[in-house]
Amino acid sequence: MKPSKSPTAFLTLFVEILCMAFLCARTMAAVPLELRIGFPAYAFSGLNANDSETVTTFYLKRVAEDLGLKYSARIYPDRHELYRDMNAGKLDMVLLSSSDICDKDSPKNFPSILAPLRGEDIGESIQLLVHRDSDIKTLADLRGRHLLSYVSNDAILEIAWLNRELAKQNLPPAPELFRNISHPEAASKTVLPVFFRKADACLITKSLFDILGQLNPQLQQRLVPLANSELLLSSALCLRADYSPEGRRRIMEAACNLASTPHGRQLITLTKLNRIIPFKPEMLHTVEKLLIGSQNLATGSGTPAPSQEPRAALPPDPAPVPEQAPGFKQAPAPEPPPSPAIRTP
Repeated sequence: MKPSKSPTAFLTLFVEILCMAFLCARTMAAVPLELRIGFPAYAFSGLNANDSETVTTFYLKRVAEDLGLKYSARIYPDRHELYRDMNAGKLDMVLLSSSDICDKDSPKNFPSILAPLRGEDIGESIQLLVHRDSDIKTLADLRGRHLLSYVSNDAILEIAWLNRELAKQNLPPAPELFRNISHPEAASKTVLPVFFRKADACLITKSLFDILGQLNPQLQQRLVPLANSELLLSSALCLRADYSPEGRRRIMEAACNLASTPHGRQLITLTKLNRIIPFKPEMLHTVEKLLIGSQNLATGSGTPAPSQEPRAALPPDPAPVPEQAPGFKQAPAPEPPPSPAIRTP
């Protein structure tokens, strides 16, 4: 996958939660709270290691220096190394994809505490889009075609869902069915080639397509879904089970009340989030079912695999801009922080 030029909403979401938590801490005469953060590499949507480190340092330093908080952050290209440090007590908070949370090898001492949502629903739907005037009317018509896929997180859910839908029609997995599968660096570069008939189909979340459609209404008029997934929770924030109760309370309160301050509302607008809510184990049920089905397809098993128990939740406390195209209107992009290491899209 070609590196992206900007950090994803995944990273920005994490930072905005820290911002609000740190603002709460400012009013309290407590010993500075240490927060050791672990980021999986997929949280940076393909940025190279140096740029990812710069972005992380810039954002966190900007907040921590104002509020006197002691912090450290590390990016993990290898999920198993991230798991080792979680088990060794070297991290306090991590951002994980739903597939990683369901992974039987992931540490269970980091309960999921917060779920970021882009809409009113719990989770997001994946869409397989084609041009309305194309000759593609069924999944079988995709044989030998070109697919563009703008994947989120570690891409496991998108691949598992698409392969399941193909299997239902007795079709081979996506790598065998399509002539070519490309992974553009931006959502707009995933959708526009299908609009202009330069590619045959694209895979993207409904929330991202809705955002692009609001900016360029012609997209939603010309591109139609060939298939839609069930709602799938893409990620969650996980906190060490024995972390400071006071620190946990601040983080929970800050995250769930982002819209109550001008700064929080600005960050929500930037990341295109609707809300952040306390995590509940049942939010992962559709993800678990999908991953189990994918495992059965891979092994050729006709018997459902035993359900993996998700990490239990702790009890609750008392935006891409499309490329300019003829006839399209384009909204201004949010202004990035004044850092020479951060490039605009």
